Amino acid sequence: MKYFYFLVTLIFTCCTQVGYYEGNIPEAFLLAKTTNKNVFIVIGNNSCKKCEKYLKALNKDKQAKKALKDYYISINAKMDEKSGEGISHVMACNFFPYSCFFDPNGKLKSLRIGFEKFDFRQIEANQVNFYLYRELLNLPIEIEQYKQMVSYCLQS
Repeated sequence: MKYFYFLVTLIFTCCTQVGYYEGNIPEAFLLAKTTNKNVFIVIGNNSCKKCEKYLKALNKDKQAKKALKDYYISINAKMDEKSGEGISHVMACNFFPYSCFFDPNGKLKSLRIGFEKFDFRQIEANQVNFYLYRELLNLPIEIEQYKQMVSYCLQS
């Protein structure tokens, strides 16, 4: 009987995790177009403890899990792996974790820096903290120009 409960708990835990797309990013956007879903990308690296904590927090947040499963193709891009290297350069991120929300065509809708709390029901309403954007990215352009630049890069 103990093994039965253990097995049920294990299956429930595995089935309730955010499922991350295993293919490359261009394939994920093609899948997003065919399924009419948006794309969520979290950029991190394998040795980042904050990234692990962030991913665990996403899996514990029922609202986030449901939204990511229902409305997004989710990608866990690791900067220290070939598959995540390109997107981290396009996003110009130099810190982790870094979350990006795109429409199926590659237009950047919203981005989050670190552990800022955000609402998965209204992604477009989530705006990055301007101070964090300026200090952490250190780019000589406004945030709307940054979003447009990233969108052009992904759409090309």
